[in-house]
Amino acid sequence: MPEISGMIQNYLEGQIKTIAGEPVIQSKTINENGTYTAPEGVDGYSPVVVNVPATQPVIQSKTINENGTYTAPEGVDGYSPVVVNVPATQPVIESKTITENGTYTAPEGVDGYSPVVVNVPATQPVIESKTITENGTYTPESGVDGFSPVIVDVPLPQNAYLLKSVPNLPQAIATFTDGADMPLASLKVAIEPQQEGSGDPSPTNIRPISGWDEANIIVADDVGNPTVSNIYTIDLDGTRYGGTLDVVSGVMTVDKGYVDLGTVNWDKYTSSAKTYFRTSAQLADAKKSDNPTTTHNLMCSDYKEDTWSHVIDGSGYDGNICIGWLNNAYIGIYDSRYVDVSTSDFKSAMNGVQLVYELATPITFQLTPTAVKSLRGSNNVWADTGDITDAEYFSKEVII
Repeated sequence: MPEISGMIQNYLEGQIKTIAGEPVIQSKTINENGTYTAPEGVDGYSPVVVNVPATQPVIQSKTINENGTYTAPEGVDGYSPVVVNVPATQPVIESKTITENGTYTAPEGVDGYSPVVVNVPATQPVIESKTITENGTYTPESGVDGFSPVIVDVPLPQNAYLLKSVPNLPQAIATFTDGADMPLASLKVAIEPQQEGSGDPSPTNIRPISGWDEANIIVADDVGNPTVSNIYTIDLDGTRYGGTLDVVSGVMTVDKGYVDLGTVNWDKYTSSAKTYFRTSAQLADAKKSDNPTTTHNLMCSDYKEDTWSHVIDGSGYDGNICIGWLNNAYIGIYDSRYVDVSTSDFKSAMNGVQLVYELATPITFQLTPTAVKSLRGSNNVWADTGDITDAEYFSKEVII
């Protein structure tokens, strides 16, 4: 190899020489950074021992207590540890009391308000009273929100009439003091069955029941000592035991039925060790019972109404009457006097025993409409069949 190397070098110089001898190689120990060239007469280094110590960064500790940018000084590579102890910025807060509406911005140097006390008084509307004596449209003037009270005192035209309702009805007597001599605009009266005597009806306290074939409407200027008293008689087209009559239109609504218990058939039953009688068929037009533990507005001449559970299934309810249990309209009677009699004998004993009951569906009849006139001034209106349930009349306004 040395020979070949020398031959190549001589070739490049344009000469061919014969090279003999070994390369001069020295060892080299390096302990500093730099560039090292073999001296003259030395071809190279082997081995090369590099023992340059690694550069150690210059590090200092640093405590920072203000915000900012910190650069290590010359000769210092960095900081460790870095202790940051910058206090958090505290907002500047002031209290604020506000007594007027508006927009409030914190002044310079103040971050906000706390607490904010708002004590703005509510705006009170400006209200004036107003008396109105002519028809028209009235708008509050500027600065006024509305009117209260508003007193309307517009005179009516000559010979005008006001339509008024009698208040606080139903009542036995409808009373008003400013009537005109004109037919009533509306008049409705109740038709209520009448029962003689007092106390609970029983076999020993028979209380006959009566209905109404006609209704008498009375209009008087005084109840106790009238100077004017007009009577209007209305044919009810049969005996009625309950309902209402619209006198002006003539429409009568009947909501109660009537039966003589001697005209229906009976069956004999035993329940809870006692004998009672029950109608063989339901009353066809009767309102069905919805609960065996309630009563259903029966009115009987010889028996007090009680619940089905008491009369039929209970004990100690002698001499009472009831209408059937759930969703039917049988009539039941327990009367200890008839425990040992036959159904035919019981049927005979029921002759003349009256019963009034609610109808399942009220029935309407068209009667002749009746014009009932009120009196000029004071009026007392009543009917012999029952309460006045509705009344409207005309009041005349006199212009002087």
